[in-house]
Amino acid sequence: MSKARRSKGGQFFKTVVYALYLLLALGAGSVYGWISRSTIFHKAFRPSVFLNPHPEEAFGGKKTVVLLLLGCDEDRFYRGTLLHGSNISRQYARSDMMMLTKLDFEHHTISALSIPRDTSYALPGFKKHKMNAYFSIAPFSKNSPVPVLLQRAQLTQRAVEGLLPGVHIDQSVVLNFDAFKSLVDVVGGLDVDVPETMDYEDNAGELHIHLKPGLQHLDGYQSMGYVRFRHDSESDFGRQARQKQFMLAFKQGVISNLAKLPEIAEGGKKVFNGSLTDDQILGVFGFSRKVPPTSIKMGMVPVIERPHEIVLDKSKVQATLREFGFVDAEP
Repeated sequence: MSKARRSKGGQFFKTVVYALYLLLALGAGSVYGWISRSTIFHKAFRPSVFLNPHPEEAFGGKKTVVLLLLGCDEDRFYRGTLLHGSNISRQYARSDMMMLTKLDFEHHTISALSIPRDTSYALPGFKKHKMNAYFSIAPFSKNSPVPVLLQRAQLTQRAVEGLLPGVHIDQSVVLNFDAFKSLVDVVGGLDVDVPETMDYEDNAGELHIHLKPGLQHLDGYQSMGYVRFRHDSESDFGRQARQKQFMLAFKQGVISNLAKLPEIAEGGKKVFNGSLTDDQILGVFGFSRKVPPTSIKMGMVPVIERPHEIVLDKSKVQATLREFGFVDAEP
């Protein structure tokens, strides 16, 4: 018997033993009640999921998947009108965070590249815009079966693929910052070592960041500010480092709160705004929990900062895309 087959069989055996332990220790009724708190967990306990714990199956059998993650700010001013509490504010929001993420199911690695949102680019058929503006100017139809946020994301996806030659994006994922905050609160907050004083006020977007340096416990709102902050000497460079630190802290938070997995799973669905199916969320969760921190690589698309704009550094971009596996290596 091959090593890979023994490993697969051993993992399945551990899963079954753990499930049986729950049944014996807690009783079938209470376990069912625990599982039923999440539609995702109903699916997780199907025999097909146990027998075929392969995340690539949720993505059409692909060995690697490239996702474009978009976190949208809530600029509550539109044409001079303050839109407090209005859902329409989301329709005109810009993409505050833009990150290419590659999940390599075969080699068990995750790589990600942040795209500075102020990078200038002229998508064919459009005048030059900052990259974060394409989300807000994208056409959409309320009668389409595709959610409005995903319709808007399609134009940003085209712009990113145009900016970065050779990159193909499989799916765009629009993140919901309100759900993000709630999800962090579900796991009880996160322990994060804040590297420096962070102070920023954005009344239009109702974003208020005030963090002091040092190891501290952040709630959901503070965590959102931590990953979004970019108003220091390192700008987007510092933010991508904080985003990796947050990912690792959140992973530890989940491990420390396994009893809340159904609530965490349902919270994750809301964070993804319907961009991923239940099976895809399950696949990503099962895959990412097995990826060690040393196999997570994060960086930033190379840019040149000019007096009045930020542009792509074309002399370095292909080397960076190859280094992070977004385009094939040179023969």
